[in-house]
Amino acid sequence: MGLDVQRRTREHAQWAQSWRPSLVNDDLVRKVNESVHDDRHFTISDLSLHFPQISRTLLYDIVSSG
Repeated sequence: MGLDVQRRTREHAQWAQSWRPSLVNDDLVRKVNESVHDDRHFTISDLSLHFPQISRTLLYDIVSSG
């Protein structure tokens, strides 16, 4: 990974953490990411069934921020 990509990734992670509501903590993000890793053919609907307390939009944002 190039330095520019690393910098942008780090900046995005910092930005994502700054806007994340208190409902979404690092543990929940880790669990969502583990679910995605376990099934690469997931859909947001699948994740929504697994994590009903999180809106589909927020799940998409978590998955997109990687």
